[in-house]
Amino acid sequence: MTDEPLDDEIPEGPRRKTFEPLADDAVFTGAIPVVDDVPDDSSAEEPASIPNPPVRTSLAESAILEKFGDPNVGSTADMMAELEAQVTLKEQEEQAFADWESRVR
Repeated sequence: MTDEPLDDEIPEGPRRKTFEPLADDAVFTGAIPVVDDVPDDSSAEEPASIPNPPVRTSLAESAILEKFGDPNVGSTADMMAELEAQVTLKEQEEQAFADWESRVR
């Protein structure tokens, strides 16, 4: 990004200066905590342990495609039942992951 005019625009005047440094005697009013107010380690709470993430039980998409690509898998009904089972597992995994994610946050 440049300060030069775009296309045929003519600048109306010099740019305004908007930054003004603080005076030397200005009091800092930021949100940095005072060191004396920090509790000592003896009264600090133990950090909560992070639960393990859920374990994947469904097959990866590539494994499903490879499995169903084999002509000896079985009937179409068997393949549809297996695919429905994998979809159900994936939905359960997504819900378990969402629950785990909310606990971790």
